[in-house]
Amino acid sequence: ATLRVLAGGPLYSTSLPLTEMIHNPPWVLAITIPLSLLPARVGLALLSALSMWILMLVARLWRLPPSTFIALAVSPPVIFTLLHGNIDVLLLGVLLLPWPITLVAAIIKPQVLGGLVATGKSWKEYWQALFLLEVVMLSSVALFGWWPRDLLAQPRDMLTQTWNIWLYAGMMRPVILLGLILAACAKGKRRNFL
Repeated sequence: ATLRVLAGGPLYSTSLPLTEMIHNPPWVLAITIPLSLLPARVGLALLSALSMWILMLVARLWRLPPSTFIALAVSPPVIFTLLHGNIDVLLLGVLLLPWPITLVAAIIKPQVLGGLVATGKSWKEYWQALFLLEVVMLSSVALFGWWPRDLLAQPRDMLTQTWNIWLYAGMMRPVILLGLILAACAKGKRRNFL
């Protein structure tokens, strides 16, 4: 999908196969463009290595014991993400960056980072994050046109696929469990890293 955009194709389209659609805001291209310029297997290997490195850094930041890190690294959600070239684990890297950036990343993958919105920040910090989000949104609309409409106009086949957590929660129980574990870790260590 990123290569199509680089070649001048549409960012969002109603006539593409599901596997070629972009289901994220356009600023996700900042992550995918550099990787897509490499041969496919090299890009996937680099994405996987970066994802594991970031998972390790976040585990270190949270002071997780090695056994917990290993359990996370070999969990079904992480393995699925690595095998399919998804950016979910890579996005955990925003935990290593200043707070306002986390809200921008939460819009990319709310199922991964959406809980960060309710972290007990001050109103001033929320306003700073919302201001940054508005700057990013307005800039992306200036660059890509009214992309939210185009994104939502894409066929909704993705909603009926087996990876949809809302329809197939039984299949995604490991993802839900991982989210609860991460939330519990974050709750205990919130003042140290958020």
